[in-house]
Amino acid sequence: MYACADLGFDDCLAGIGDEKLVVAMLHRGPQRVAESPRFGLGVPQDVPGEDSSAHERVMGAGFTCRLLV
Repeated sequence: MYACADLGFDDCLAGIGDEKLVVAMLHRGPQRVAESPRFGLGVPQDVPGEDSSAHERVMGAGFTCRLLV
């Protein structure tokens, strides 16, 4: 199970201070949901197509530092 505080982008940015790092961290969330079950760390869940498309766009913009390889 994953749990986190319900923070908006501005709150995350205020706490971390690095906009690119915040985007990279948020970008990894959907990948974690999709991939964790392969490692026995969660139950399979569908990732909506619009989320997958957004993931591809953000990855194409270079935000790849925190992705699973």
